[in-house]
Amino acid sequence: LKVRVLLFAASPLFNDSKPYYAGKASDEKMTWFGDYQEQRWKDARKAGEEFFQALEQQQGYELETQTDDPRLGFRKGYLTPGNKESLIASRRYSRTTDNGSLLQSARWGGMCPTKEYFEMFPMKDGSDFDWNNPEHMANPFINRDPRLSETILLDGDKFGSENADVVKKDGANYPAGKHWNLKGVLDTKSLASGIAARKFVLDRQGEYRQIPMHWSYLRLAEIYLSYAEALNECGETAKAYKYLNDVRDRVGVGPLRNGLTKEEFREAVLRERACEFGWEEVRFFDLIRWKREDDFKKTLHNLEVFRHKTTKEYAFKFPECTKRRAWQGDNFSAKWYLSAFPASEVNKGYGLVQNPGWE
Repeated sequence: LKVRVLLFAASPLFNDSKPYYAGKASDEKMTWFGDYQEQRWKDARKAGEEFFQALEQQQGYELETQTDDPRLGFRKGYLTPGNKESLIASRRYSRTTDNGSLLQSARWGGMCPTKEYFEMFPMKDGSDFDWNNPEHMANPFINRDPRLSETILLDGDKFGSENADVVKKDGANYPAGKHWNLKGVLDTKSLASGIAARKFVLDRQGEYRQIPMHWSYLRLAEIYLSYAEALNECGETAKAYKYLNDVRDRVGVGPLRNGLTKEEFREAVLRERACEFGWEEVRFFDLIRWKREDDFKKTLHNLEVFRHKTTKEYAFKFPECTKRRAWQGDNFSAKWYLSAFPASEVNKGYGLVQNPGWE
């Protein structure tokens, strides 16, 4: 927890030469430190170093692996109660019926992936996925990072006792797959972006029944990547590679390309965190602490998949995604990096100052 807190403190939202948004709280240094200091990154690095020293001495925690199927090792790390990777977790309720909150969210379109997220996952050898590569384009669902197939339901992947058939209809030559709009499992809301979520809800066919709902608030993989980030920001990029590559190696993905600059490695570790922690409430806060306004404003796209009824060749369309954003275009405001306090609380008059932009 100390590693996570100090990483936030070192990040540009709080550790910068100027505040993220003007206002009284900024003037009084309530929402930032008032300057940039590399020492804050050094503090986060030190906390990571101390953590791994203690881990080596005390043992007991490790990244979950499964040699015959790395994907299942990854699943165990985020989903299985009592696993050796979970540092802080909750099991406050049980998914004993079809009405589990995550399942309902997925069924109603609350977890629809985008084309941009799909593209973040590398190939199994560690290289980038590229639509301009004819081999990748022919079948973008194979030879990929195993975390992709565990995070997003891919056509052709295992789905209950069958293989997923989730292609969309596009005229007579491209019929809909048998699982497209499957009532109560994969309806059109589940596939609103063209592809559906798999992580946490698995095959959506009852595997979770009678299994306690496990939610990791903090797991070991995050500390590996946080330490890698802090090392990089302190100019120790060469040392940082090990900790990022350990997370990749757990799922059998090839190592990150050597020779990256500090800025390139920063992008790589943020991308790695996105692939590792989909729907685990990590990516959103990474974008906030790095003040990634461009990411919040970028145009996102659906990923619609079609398969020819005779040749079985895939075809794709990438229409703009317009239904999953709280803002459009340039309407994003940096004041949203921190939420507003309730006016009723500020008005109690005990000194609480409203966050910048919400006055």
